[in-house]
Amino acid sequence: MQTKLTEELSQRKKKIHFRCWHRGTREMDLILGQFADQNLSLASDDHIAFFETLLSYSDTEIYHWITKKNQDIPNELKHPLFYQLIEQAGNQ
Repeated sequence: MQTKLTEELSQRKKKIHFRCWHRGTREMDLILGQFADQNLSLASDDHIAFFETLLSYSDTEIYHWITKKNQDIPNELKHPLFYQLIEQAGNQ
């Protein structure tokens, strides 16, 4: 049973990693891809769920939140990882 859960989690992480590096705009590929490289391997179930929620938004929306062109961040994205992403993107 544990092996099946581990494999399922691993598959979710692989899908997220791919989606972070293949967004559609090079800027978001770099921002989200590098963030996934640094944070996905040890991500908890909560973090995996956050990544999946984040990736449901468009590149434009995410980019505007990261660059603070739009301050209206949805409640479901007000997560410590999102603020870490914003900080990391500002340091690139």
